[in-house]
Amino acid sequence: TSPVCKKIIINGMDDSSLTKEKIIQLIRNYDASLTFVKPKTSSSPVWSSFSYVFISNRKKDFVCCDKCKDVRHHKSDSGTSNMIKHIKSCQTTSKDIPNASLTIKEYLRSKTAQPISRIFKEKITDATVEFVAVDNRAFELASGDEFINLAQTIFNVGQDLSKTPGVNVLDLIPNPRTVSVSFCGIALFYLNDELKLHVFILGCFPYDRDNQTASQIRQFVDSKLLEFNLTLDNSKFIQLEHCFTTDVIDEVPVKCEIVQQMYVRKIVSHTRRTHKQTKLSRKLQSYCDTRFNGAFLMMDVLLLVFDELPGVLERALMNDYESIDKDLLSCICLFLKPFEEVIEQFSSDTKPTIYKVLPFKQYLLNHCKIHPDDHDGIQQVKTFLEKRIQDVWIIHDIHYITTFLHPSFKNFDKCSDFRAKVVDLTKNELMKRQPSSSIICSTNNKSSARIVELDPQTSSPKTLLSQCFDTPKNDLKLPTTPYDELEEYIALNVRLSENDDILLF
Repeated sequence: TSPVCKKIIINGMDDSSLTKEKIIQLIRNYDASLTFVKPKTSSSPVWSSFSYVFISNRKKDFVCCDKCKDVRHHKSDSGTSNMIKHIKSCQTTSKDIPNASLTIKEYLRSKTAQPISRIFKEKITDATVEFVAVDNRAFELASGDEFINLAQTIFNVGQDLSKTPGVNVLDLIPNPRTVSVSFCGIALFYLNDELKLHVFILGCFPYDRDNQTASQIRQFVDSKLLEFNLTLDNSKFIQLEHCFTTDVIDEVPVKCEIVQQMYVRKIVSHTRRTHKQTKLSRKLQSYCDTRFNGAFLMMDVLLLVFDELPGVLERALMNDYESIDKDLLSCICLFLKPFEEVIEQFSSDTKPTIYKVLPFKQYLLNHCKIHPDDHDGIQQVKTFLEKRIQDVWIIHDIHYITTFLHPSFKNFDKCSDFRAKVVDLTKNELMKRQPSSSIICSTNNKSSARIVELDPQTSSPKTLLSQCFDTPKNDLKLPTTPYDELEEYIALNVRLSENDDILLF
């Protein structure tokens, strides 16, 4: 940690958490925040050998021997007997052995560091390899500054406790449940006029809210953005609830009881926590509240090793294991696979994805249609997700237009009801971008045609295919223009594959 962070930690440290060992460590590190102050008035001669301990100019309930720098706990009402005993032992040591000769090793002590035994190094290496390999951690973890600081701190504490019998290392390691801190990372993604993506990391902030619901996270994000004079669009929301873990979303019952009863999170958590997954052919995937497809990833991996679990599960979890319907679990994973693919498609940060919003929404809605042979649990999930998609997945005009501008989607075969709407939207956008002179000329040349289009008796919802191939059956013929970009595009017979660059097209 940086000196600034250390100073903040020390300043925020109350007397109850400050220990003798921490002060000794500060003395060894020659910490600048540590000072020793003599009492202004004293009636006891012992104060000639002791000083008060001050940290960041704040007096602490400790005193320090001026001679040997031994630290003693002291309060104003505790007296000086403890210091008197120390002075006697400190003086005895110096007076009784005034001419004590030094050993040859002490007198000729090497100024260079002594080499560390190869046996000790091998022990540390073996422990480090096991530490990083058990949970597939990166070996670079052991070379990070914070890891080295942790190891050095443990080493220093071990030296101080070397004469203390019966010390268990578990008593020194903090419980993750009591020190865990959630963090929220905020970044800005911006496309310039050349469609080049720029990413700005605002920061990774400690999350101090009571829970991780959508409303609390939104308030936290808004508060952090205000520090940069930024605001988030009111139409952008954060959604973390899942039908697999939540009974009610937006005050509406989820009604997916069958799937929720076979939820496998307990088995996965226990297997990972006890490090028994090393006996499985695949590493289990933990469920993540902040990842939209976390439930699918967890269940999909569990399905792959489902038959191997009885060999690693304890007897207490066998009832939970036997209550899981493997066939239903397989059906759930198969049903959720398209959702996983859609999320991965939308997660791309190198290619535009806005034109995929409408086709993917329609695809997932069709995917949620109930079939007569569907399991009851699948029917519950389909009913919930279909309604949820319709309610919260809002399609804007820009989605219609960008879908139409992709040649592989311009016929709207999967959602033909939107063909007339998207053509009208595109025409309006083209008219906005034409020079005023061309708009006037076009209006004069097509005045009679415009009247026919607005006639309520003759106008009917036109589809994209009818505008591409059919000719209107009436006496009034539309005048042809030298170049009509929209009609040219509609008649264009070009199809792009999924890997083709739409921007190059």
